[in-house]
Amino acid sequence: MGIKISNLPELTSVSSTNIIPIVSEGVTQKIKQDNLIPDATDLVKGKAITVEATITAAAEATTPVDADLFSVIVSSVLKKLTWANLKATLKTYFDTLYAPISSTSDGWSAVSSWTYASANTITVASGAAAIYRVGDKIKWTQTTVKYGVIIAVADTLLTIAINTDYVVANAAITLPYYSHQETPIGFPSSFAYTPTGPTNTTLTGRFSVRGRTALCRIKGVLTGAPSFASMPTLPFAASANMESADYIPAGVGGYLDSGTANGMNGIIPSVGSSGTTCLLKSVAGAGGTISATVPITWATNDVWFVQFEYEI
Repeated sequence: MGIKISNLPELTSVSSTNIIPIVSEGVTQKIKQDNLIPDATDLVKGKAITVEATITAAAEATTPVDADLFSVIVSSVLKKLTWANLKATLKTYFDTLYAPISSTSDGWSAVSSWTYASANTITVASGAAAIYRVGDKIKWTQTTVKYGVIIAVADTLLTIAINTDYVVANAAITLPYYSHQETPIGFPSSFAYTPTGPTNTTLTGRFSVRGRTALCRIKGVLTGAPSFASMPTLPFAASANMESADYIPAGVGGYLDSGTANGMNGIIPSVGSSGTTCLLKSVAGAGGTISATVPITWATNDVWFVQFEYEI
């Protein structure tokens, strides 16, 4: 008849000479207390062994390496996890929340490949709206480094402001970058473009972009008697959020009458909602639109100039 453990007298303390029964391969044998594994010995001796105490007593690892191990509980089972696998898992998770980028101290962030779509559009990976925004600066390489400004973002397409300094060529694009900063390293202060509009006038223009605001200046040099039936064009259209009224000044302007007289602040530029041209108003008289005879009778070598801003 077997002996019930519950019927045995209780032993409240142990010593190294105590004998403990143990079953090994179906055979009951005996083992001295001190021959037990150290942790089991401590438990039998009544010492408090906790994970916290073990970690606290361990040597510190200040810089983990890929082979280092962490303990994890998976479905109630204790398992080990390497630092390399932990990093890989975290990267996979965070890549679903944030777009992977490579940012440098020069303000530029590298992105995945771009391809030519048209003279002012670039095809990019899906999800562009989560990475790019209107007003962002971009640069890319097509034999030489080129720069531009984003004026519209679709899921897989970036529209940039056309300028005569840098053109998107129908060729391979390498080393694409973008920047949310106003002045990343190397980015030009402004771009040249060629307005069209008044006749018998040599038109030149420059623009820059700050956030969603375009800053533009246009110069007209007369080569004969002009017609202002068509006003000078903008580098790109204004936002629909702009006021539609043509009496709201967008900047300042002036003119030079063949080198003999000038009208500083004699012209007022105005840009309306979704506008594609800059309306030129005269300060003289009732402030009407300029014409071949307002504010002066325009002739060869006369010059007018406007500087203004508008919302993209």
